[in-house]
Amino acid sequence: MIEDDEPNLVTSGKSKRIVVDGYPFSIDIFRLETDTTWTLEVVDHNNTSHAWDEQFRSDAEARDVAVKAIEAEGALAFMRGNNVIPFRQA
Repeated sequence: MIEDDEPNLVTSGKSKRIVVDGYPFSIDIFRLETDTTWTLEVVDHNNTSHAWDEQFRSDAEARDVAVKAIEAEGALAFMRGNNVIPFRQA
């Protein structure tokens, strides 16, 4: 029998979908079950991922940071790309 030693991914109940300036965003907050800090990723309507480098002590803090960032910058500025690093094309 093969045992799975990989920790499970925990998705926060604070993850949510919001609409700002008419654009939908998915706020995804998660951590490994063995971790105590949360990771934040926002996915825009083009399926572009905006991931934060910093880790958060609580899932509520991560959610609040995401909402404030999108609302402060505005949807178009947030999606424009200053915070997007494109993958290299093969």
